[in-house]
Amino acid sequence: MITTYPVWENFDLLDERLFPADFVAAAHELRRHRADLVGWQAGLRRLPTIRATGRPEHHAGWNRLLWGPERVYRGGWQITSMTSRRAAPPGKHLLSLVMARFFRGGSTAGQPWSAARAELDQAIEYLGRFYTGLDGCVEWSAYQYVSAPQSMSWAWAPMRRHGLTVPTIRGLFLAGSTLEAPAAIVDLGAYAGLEAARRVLAGG
Repeated sequence: MITTYPVWENFDLLDERLFPADFVAAAHELRRHRADLVGWQAGLRRLPTIRATGRPEHHAGWNRLLWGPERVYRGGWQITSMTSRRAAPPGKHLLSLVMARFFRGGSTAGQPWSAARAELDQAIEYLGRFYTGLDGCVEWSAYQYVSAPQSMSWAWAPMRRHGLTVPTIRGLFLAGSTLEAPAAIVDLGAYAGLEAARRVLAGG
């Protein structure tokens, strides 16, 4: 059986007493590491021009936002249509600005929307300085909120996560986003699915 649930949700399907005690304890501890996301999406008529170089944006990856003299990590942005043409209509592009808000043991991020929006607006202002004529590229834009939990909060949790299999349950593959794996956050689901399929085809 292959499941793609966060590890602790498997205890709703299978009695947690079937799992090793340390496995169960780690799963419940990992569940405490939660985050939601706030962001801003912008549909672009064309790729924006980088002010410093005068060239259209050409970096398809993630751009980090570092804030203040301490250079505190405050999320980042990516033009997702540069890596997937399905992210926007032909000839158009999608810019995605995202900030994760970690709960740090609490029940919420503890930040009101007004404060989160102020931080987003500061980041949007920065994008307006980083790119030349960004406003002229934007066809539409919208703020975004994604409720907890988020897979990146588990990937960045300061603890070791579970493997693909469980020593006490033969034939169970935990191919979810809480897996410990040699893959980046955005690639974790693909890695887990492929590796589970390979193991099944190899006889489990």
